[in-house]
Amino acid sequence: MKFLNFFKKNEKQPNQKIKIWHTIILDWILDNLYLILLSYSIAFIVFYLFYKFNTNLNLILSNYDEPIKLFKDLSILTFSAGIFTVASKQLHFLKVFKKEFNEVIAESEFNNKMKEMLSSITFSEEFLTKQDNLYEIWKTVTLVKYKKEFPELYNKIEKKLNNDFFEKNSLKQYYKYLQISYNFQLLEDDKTILIKEVSSFTIVRNTTEKFDWEFFVSVSTDEKNLLKKEGTKINNVEIDLDKCPPIKSTDNLGYYQNKYTYELENSYEYNIERAFEFKQNIEEDRVASYSSTNVIDTLTVRINLCNKLNAVFEPSSYDPYIKESSFDNGLCYTSRGILFPGEKFKIFIFRKNGI
Repeated sequence: MKFLNFFKKNEKQPNQKIKIWHTIILDWILDNLYLILLSYSIAFIVFYLFYKFNTNLNLILSNYDEPIKLFKDLSILTFSAGIFTVASKQLHFLKVFKKEFNEVIAESEFNNKMKEMLSSITFSEEFLTKQDNLYEIWKTVTLVKYKKEFPELYNKIEKKLNNDFFEKNSLKQYYKYLQISYNFQLLEDDKTILIKEVSSFTIVRNTTEKFDWEFFVSVSTDEKNLLKKEGTKINNVEIDLDKCPPIKSTDNLGYYQNKYTYELENSYEYNIERAFEFKQNIEEDRVASYSSTNVIDTLTVRINLCNKLNAVFEPSSYDPYIKESSFDNGLCYTSRGILFPGEKFKIFIFRKNGI
């Protein structure tokens, strides 16, 4: 009895294996039906093209013309069926992918990751350098900061918001190794100061294209020929004063501003020597100051005084200066590093007798 049961048990195993293999083969055929259909149809279509355009082959198989045409039609039909199967599988895959994708993006963790990624991209240097509206981005960020801390000031700040560092002119070039020498001389009337300002520096550009170099000087008296030809040079060539007549204007404090514009091109760097000469009344105005709309990389100020004058150097609160070794009747200060646009320093002048 045990032997019979063992025989019956082993008798079922080959049938089970056959069913398993039958299932595997059928699944493979169904999964790859499009390949089978496309392979058959493409192969027969290639054969049919040879048959159609090859005279010798056409004569040999002339008795089979009707069956060949029938199989040709079947090939086209199976080719269409294969394409349809591929499209169906693709659509099914897309539906599955869409479902899975929707499940993924519905997760809060995914949303947080996306926000972090977008934020890092938006505020990355690589992204920002490609933008044409950096001033507006800076303005928006600054206003949002004030709106968050002091919302009542938002509207007032928006109307007056400005920053010389982001003005277009300051991004055209910067000044490198600026050295300014002042010579103060009290004249015989004991109230008029003759001021000679001589500066040397290098204008650095990131392009050789033509541009207008703009500079200015503000004085308390309306004078002519403030800019001296013999002391003003570009790349060791004297400037042509006829090319830059000053545009005169007055500010709200009554100072006369003389603005100059000179056209430069075909170089990344321009070595500049510039000389101004003007007068001011020590009893009405005892201050000489320097401002720039450009970024400056390292600034040195030398102050030469006649034996009748003393001076006090007052740097900008933003720019640290080092006092260098003094020389006869003179002072020297240096700021090493980057100085942003704006006022750089003031020099207060007074007589040695204290008046």
